[in-house]
Amino acid sequence: MPSTLEINFVTPHRSRTPIILYPFILLCLRVTTLSAFCV
Repeated sequence: MPSTLEINFVTPHRSRTPIILYPFILLCLRVTTLSAFCV
């Protein structure tokens, strides 16, 4: 079950991004965050 924060993030009112892309976007954000910590 996704958290409330994730639900709010993936369902913005004015978004045109297909819901199928959100897992990839979240994954990219997590990878970027991990990369930032590693650097």
